[in-house]
Amino acid sequence: MKPSIILIYLILFVIGACRKDSIVCGEYTDITKEKPTIDTAPLNQVKAFNDTLKKYPQLVPYRVINDNYMVGMHCEVYFNGLLVLNDHYSLFYGKSDKSIFTLDRYILDTLDFSLTPALNFEDAISIAKQNMNYVHTCIAYRLCIKNISDGSNNKPKNYKLVWLVQGLWGYPYVILDANNGQVYNKFDGIYR
Repeated sequence: MKPSIILIYLILFVIGACRKDSIVCGEYTDITKEKPTIDTAPLNQVKAFNDTLKKYPQLVPYRVINDNYMVGMHCEVYFNGLLVLNDHYSLFYGKSDKSIFTLDRYILDTLDFSLTPALNFEDAISIAKQNMNYVHTCIAYRLCIKNISDGSNNKPKNYKLVWLVQGLWGYPYVILDANNGQVYNKFDGIYR
């Protein structure tokens, strides 16, 4: 073959490989019951980790650290089986000085609203699609709880029941009120 024909085939191959087709998904995926699954065996080295997880079953570790300096766990917080989106709990054990320290210590234990959404997931997905382009991804959804206050320490927490509507790898996403459809957050996955 002549080099020019090989070059033409190569260009056509690259164009075909770079083309973005829409992903066709038959159904939406409910990820409400999914919880992280990781190896928590390193936590057995320190009694405080097991004691904490036993005392607070609403904590679910999503990351375990075990290096020369510390053992640690980062946990998601759940309330009645629903993920609390922006609350986390972290506990660490220093191997050299045998110290225990924690970050993000707030664990939600009471709420003054119903955990039954007024909007069903189909309506939530419809609102999310009006606010974000989900053409190139499958859609997953999850009923959650979110603190919608601005995050400053001097403001009280303001929890709401929300729908998280997200793409296949977590992006794009829209977080909206599960009762009135108000959009609290949205992100297309592209940092500008």
